[in-house]
Amino acid sequence: MMYQMVCLDLDGTLLNRSRAVSMENRKALIDCLDRGIYIYLVTGRPPCFARWLARQIDPRIRVICSNGAWYQLGSKVVQHPLSSQAVQFLLDILQNSPTTTMFFKNEHHIYTNADHDDRFLYDHLNADLPPEERCDSHTGLSPAQLSDHLDQVVKVLVYEEDRPRLQQIYDQIQAYPTLEPTGCAPVGFDVVATGVDKAHAISLVCDDLHLSMEQVICMGDGDNDIQMLQQAGLGVAMGNADDLVKASADVCAPSNDEDGVAWVLRNYCLTTPNT
Repeated sequence: MMYQMVCLDLDGTLLNRSRAVSMENRKALIDCLDRGIYIYLVTGRPPCFARWLARQIDPRIRVICSNGAWYQLGSKVVQHPLSSQAVQFLLDILQNSPTTTMFFKNEHHIYTNADHDDRFLYDHLNADLPPEERCDSHTGLSPAQLSDHLDQVVKVLVYEEDRPRLQQIYDQIQAYPTLEPTGCAPVGFDVVATGVDKAHAISLVCDDLHLSMEQVICMGDGDNDIQMLQQAGLGVAMGNADDLVKASADVCAPSNDEDGVAWVLRNYCLTTPNT
């Protein structure tokens, strides 16, 4: 089969441990684009970062962001924001948990009760972005102050270093009917609207492009990549992924520090004559 679309997670997949795209990966991606294969970056990161990175590689690359809550569908952008009731529920949790921080993200703003923290904010990219793609940060806000700004929130990052407390918050959010926690790590997890995930966004993009999922390669390394790996015509786990992710994939590639993306593209996209 000639695969027509490649969907790539970023952290731990396309990006190496230095958070850079290797020259081998970059060249293989451009070779695929030159053959008419669609490339999508599929990430939990916000649009500002994904679009910036895509442009650094090749402007033909498209993006699915915020774990599937924001994506490009043809010439338009589709967003799946949290309801105002769900946002208020999260603010109530925050009000009652003084050691917890939350980052409420929409297309152009990040609002948080945390102090400025470059690990989670993207203002440093604004100088390299056109005005319509920039993302401004608003830090050190109380829950009451946050409530005045939270329109069109597509994703929330919850950060808590107390692991039992983090698990308690995760369980609270998981029980809420219109919220979906995803990608739980030792100190944090993401929250999107119920029904939102990378796999669903990819399927909608495929419908728009008149492709079947059998024509798609998906690559990832994290728990929030499992659904897209299982749904794809070829699901690829990186060598640095954990065993659960590898068990969900069709193929295990070299790690993100070993040009694993290029290895997959050379073996499954670029060895077949272009038609």
